[in-house]
Amino acid sequence: MNSSHSLSRFPRSVLSLLTLMTPLVWGDAHAADPKETIRALAASAEKDLHGHRFTQPTGMNALEKYQKILALDPDSPTGREGLKKIVSSFQELSKEAEAEGNPNLARQRTDKAKRVQAMIDRLPAADKGRAKAETAPKSPPAKPLKPKTEPAPKPDTPEDGGKEQVAKAEKMNKWSETPESKRPAPPPPPPMPGPDATWTLEPTAPLDKPAIDLPQPDEPRKPVEATSAATQPQPSPDRSVTTPRDESELAKKSPAQEPKLPEATPKVLKKGEVNGQWRVQAEPMTGLEFVEIPGGCMQMGSEGNDPDEKPVHEVCVKSFWMSRTEVTNGQYHRFDDQHVSGAYDGHDLNGDLQPVVNVTWDQATRFAGWMSGRGGVHFRLPTEAEWEYAARAGTKTAFPWGDTPGDGCRHANVGDATAKKAWPKWNVFPCEDGYAETAPVGMFMPNGFGLYDMIGNVWEWVADWYAPSYYASSPKEDPKGPSQGFFRTARGGSWAVWPDYARTANRTGIDPTHPDVHVGFRLVMMP
Repeated sequence: MNSSHSLSRFPRSVLSLLTLMTPLVWGDAHAADPKETIRALAASAEKDLHGHRFTQPTGMNALEKYQKILALDPDSPTGREGLKKIVSSFQELSKEAEAEGNPNLARQRTDKAKRVQAMIDRLPAADKGRAKAETAPKSPPAKPLKPKTEPAPKPDTPEDGGKEQVAKAEKMNKWSETPESKRPAPPPPPPMPGPDATWTLEPTAPLDKPAIDLPQPDEPRKPVEATSAATQPQPSPDRSVTTPRDESELAKKSPAQEPKLPEATPKVLKKGEVNGQWRVQAEPMTGLEFVEIPGGCMQMGSEGNDPDEKPVHEVCVKSFWMSRTEVTNGQYHRFDDQHVSGAYDGHDLNGDLQPVVNVTWDQATRFAGWMSGRGGVHFRLPTEAEWEYAARAGTKTAFPWGDTPGDGCRHANVGDATAKKAWPKWNVFPCEDGYAETAPVGMFMPNGFGLYDMIGNVWEWVADWYAPSYYASSPKEDPKGPSQGFFRTARGGSWAVWPDYARTANRTGIDPTHPDVHVGFRLVMMP
């Protein structure tokens, strides 16, 4: 296919809709043939269709994957037919809702069908003269934990059918056509702290103290306590919650007393030793704690699951320090005190100890840059390899806690029985973790490296560009991902995921300019 010819057939308003780039956006020169990538995306999209994940959640739905296919090949019959399948599915679900006497739900599903159909109508005419070697893969058998029911709709949630992406594309086009000398300067980052904030790597407690005791299965989960009062983020009483949903639901909720961050009791972790002992350092301005992760090797990826997790391959990483928890709202407000994480269907996400969400990849990297430069310490997002190595902590199982989904609620805030009470049609873990939305960080059992919430709570941005076929050519030593791309990788799943998306090897690509209530981040520290 002549990519320049194909680009000429798209009006600018469609460029963002399809995230249309050349095939190189999926990786560097080592990337596999685009047809292979299309087949992998199509297989994953078919799984989403069978799980009724049509347009939600972010990074885990059929619509995004068919858009990626059309970004690679605007004439792809798989991509076009996939969008039609989504329309048909919403139309059938609308009829079911009407038959059940629920006209509001029927109307919402009809509106969703119309929005996806509008995307199809805006596609340029397919190049009928070009031979199609690509065919859609057969639908895989549905997994037992994925019922064919759509998650409960979120009333009044605007699903704009790509309007937001179109607006972003038009803005980018205007920017690219503006002479560099006339472009407005980007907003400066918040001022760096003064000399008194300079710090060096010192133990947060004597190294002969015992390691943190892991809670036993029958023990109630206890909130963890603050490292110090000086570094504890303070709430901002005048910050309003922005949500497209009815805020009267929030008004009915009584504010709960939030737990505090853990008090560090580190102990030296010997290289290669994964036994619940770790060494911790706290960054003084935000209180964000970092755990030393010893270098080592692992088998990265998974066979028999999503195509982008194959092949399983050996990867080795050098020692690094990873933040013990995800960055919280309170910590992020030290950088941007106007940020609002928002709400999800009336469930508030703005607690100071809840993980910050609704941040783009660029906002996450700017936060890391703002923290860097004091005492010769550098902060950044982890690479995808570092993330999986830290999440596995020496394990080879589907989840950091083993292969049984039912054990997950002791270890992670995931889609569970609590969430199912709020959204009855959700597919969830067969257990209850006590949270329907994001939980304050550090509320669940840590993994073997002393890291909390590596699975669940929020998807976490990593540094790498996303390429479904990158594993086929990944280097063994400290891989950094493709050299270019359009989507950034996110790992770990969120509070809304079911078992397949909570596996340690699961990966997804998300538009780095798109903030979402399911996506946050943690950092790596490089002394």
